[in-house]
Amino acid sequence: MPPDGKRQDWRDRLRRARARAVERALERQPPFSLAEIVTRLAEAAEAGRLDIACLMEITGRRGLGAMLLLPCLMILSPIGLIPGVPAIMALLMMVVALHMAVGARRLWLPPRLARVKFPQDRMTDGLRRIAPHAARVDGWMTVRLAPIADSRIATLLAALAILAMSLLILAVGFVPGLPALMAVAVLLCGLGLAAHNSLFLIAGYAFAAAIAMGVARVFWL
Repeated sequence: MPPDGKRQDWRDRLRRARARAVERALERQPPFSLAEIVTRLAEAAEAGRLDIACLMEITGRRGLGAMLLLPCLMILSPIGLIPGVPAIMALLMMVVALHMAVGARRLWLPPRLARVKFPQDRMTDGLRRIAPHAARVDGWMTVRLAPIADSRIATLLAALAILAMSLLILAVGFVPGLPALMAVAVLLCGLGLAAHNSLFLIAGYAFAAAIAMGVARVFWL
């Protein structure tokens, strides 16, 4: 076979392998749509029933990565400026990260804790504002390097990054703007896991590492 023919054969094999990886990923979880999740969360908040159990129901089979979206969005929204809100959301993110670390597929919480409600009116307004931006983000939410994103090591690294950011929010969350930066790192990891997108995961790892080093340098070194 001439060199050009071998190169084309290699490309065809690579395309077929990637297509099979995408199919396997989508068999385990439905296609990810941030806009759909944000819209359903806004509808639940408008109906006055947005609690942790409802969040688990809406994210469904999309995995623990999708569970991180609402806490991150709350910190990034004006609600995150209310004292105590970033710390509460950090605790929820820590619980999700610990479930990831032990290999759990779904979040388990005591029934009483699962019925804790988010602030309905403010959540409705904030989620409605976020919805148009979420639709634009969906254009980037394609499956990329799914075998890497779905690997155990990728999940463990994401859990470590999320735990680190959550602990830092609890430790230095009183500094204006820092919780939002940490929430962005967690959001990138969550999007990467939920959409099987390794590029988002790598961006989340890198951003979390940069934040951790910067905070350590300013506060402890």
